[in-house]
Amino acid sequence: MGNIIRTAWDRFQIIGKANGDYVSRFITFLMYCTVLVPFALIARYFVDPLEMNKSVKPHWRARKPVGTTLEEARNQS
Repeated sequence: MGNIIRTAWDRFQIIGKANGDYVSRFITFLMYCTVLVPFALIARYFVDPLEMNKSVKPHWRARKPVGTTLEEARNQS
């Protein structure tokens, strides 16, 4: 009797691991479809993370011209 129960338990574990693998893949797929895809679509159409919008002014700093003499080169900081 104990041997039959042990064999049944071992087979149940094999089936459970295979079933768990498919269930985890399905849950991951649902998470991808319900969370990541809408977030990506919103980010694509409403956010400009690289600030590539043409209407934005450049962020260059104004800088004094660099001198050409040796003394001016030594005084750079």
